[in-house]
Parts: sequence; structure tokens; C-alpha cells
Amino acid sequence: MVRNGFDFVGNNSQRKTFQNVNGSLGLVIFSFFVYTWIAMYIHNKIAFVTSVGAASYYFSSNKNEDGEAEIMLGLKWSVTKNFGSLAMGALIMTIIKMLRDSSNSNKRRNG
Repeated sequence: MVRNGFDFVGNNSQRKTFQNVNGSLGLVIFSFFVYTWIAMYIHNKIAFVTSVGAASYYFSSNKNEDGEAEIMLGLKWSVTKNFGSLAMGALIMTIIKMLRDSSNSNKRRNG
């Protein structure tokens, strides 16, 4: 049975293999890569904004009064000054994750 460019091969067991029928495997891999990259970027952005908030609170506090955690400043910096750094870091993390997942998949398959 061919569905969405893949041929589902196997008996009625839980494990099935997918065979690429009309070249859509590259699109699936690319889509997974882009999704993973965006997820990593969002994760890094949240960590960055949290770090800016914590640092601004810490360095603006003194003995007499609490400081301000400037979350909006962190959001502004994450989409202006530091967007490229966050995106590049997410790209590197995505490449490493995909290589690691591929290696783990091959290990499971072969042994």
C-alpha cells in the first residue's frame, strides 16, 4: 500500500519498514531538520531571556531594595542584537542532534 510517497512493507507485526517510492524522503528529512532547528532556537531563546532577566535583577539589586528583572529587554535583544548567535547555536545543536540520533539508530539496527 503506497501512502504519501512511502510503501509500507512488512507483515502484521508492530515493526514496519518504509521504502521511499517517489523521492519524498528528502523532503521528510528536511522538514524534520527545520522543525528541530526551530525547536532548538525557541529553547535557546527562552534560556537567553531567562538569563538576561536573572542577570539584570542581580546586578540592579542592592542591600536596600530589590532590582528589576528586565524580561522585555531580553526579548528585544533576542530578536535584534543576538538573533544570529542564537540561530547559529541552534543550528549547531541541531546538526549534532541529528548526527547523534543517526548514530544511535545505526547502533540499534546493527547490534
